[in-house]
Amino acid sequence: MMRFVRKKIIALTSLLMICAASIAYADDEAGLMAPLEPVFSVNFGPFDRASDLVGWILLATSVLSIISILLIVILIFGLKKQNKSAAKQKKDIAELNEKLQSRYDELCRKIEDVKKSSHREIQEPVERDPLVVPHTMNIEIQHIERPKPPTEEELYRPFVTAYNTLIDSNEKAAGFQKKRNQDIFLAQFHVKAFKCENAERRVNSPEIPPQYKDCSQNDKPCFWAFEFVSGKCAVVPNTKPYDMMNHETGGLKESFVSNFMENNTYNHIRVIRPAIFDNQWNLLEQGELQLH
Repeated sequence: MMRFVRKKIIALTSLLMICAASIAYADDEAGLMAPLEPVFSVNFGPFDRASDLVGWILLATSVLSIISILLIVILIFGLKKQNKSAAKQKKDIAELNEKLQSRYDELCRKIEDVKKSSHREIQEPVERDPLVVPHTMNIEIQHIERPKPPTEEELYRPFVTAYNTLIDSNEKAAGFQKKRNQDIFLAQFHVKAFKCENAERRVNSPEIPPQYKDCSQNDKPCFWAFEFVSGKCAVVPNTKPYDMMNHETGGLKESFVSNFMENNTYNHIRVIRPAIFDNQWNLLEQGELQLH
């Protein structure tokens, strides 16, 4: 690149010398250019003499040469700056390589030290105190019992408790509040209703066993049933008064053991144990009532 620049400078210097000669000819007062006067006195159109044309050409060439020299100088400074930047980058890379090499050598020494230490520990047996008995852990595996399924009583007990609470609250509540309390209870436990369908026949023939069928929850008399397991229902009387007719012909006598006395009517019923029916309303187990 420098050789190319030098050639350019020589060429431009030659051009400058030609330019200087032309200027000297134009201002020749001593007559040094007199022998060439016939050549430069030829007329070239707008120029009076050929010398004028040559002068203008040389002047233009000189200007272009000066501009080229300036551009070459700028190029030289740019190359020097680029060379300095490349030298700095090269120096930084060399320093980084040196640091990495130093770090690599340090890691190799550490790995070698670890290998020597591990080899020495394997070769040297560990001395044990003969009086020290190795400690052993006795882990007692406890038997985890599965939770027992709830009993039937645990399943129907919330129904019975809610029924007794309903009876107690109805003694102090007004008519509208009684109806509201009863509706909440029936909806909470999805209560089903059934009654003794042959109650009228049993008036004259009490020996006929009661037969039960589904009915409305407001029928009198009727039973309320809560299915606590599939196919089994806990059964209680509805909240209507417990009288002689219901007891003898309505099936209450066969379904519950109670303290009922003839010709009495009881408004307060407390369930001690519900009767158990299947879902076809066949009696499976008698319940127990306490009447007041």
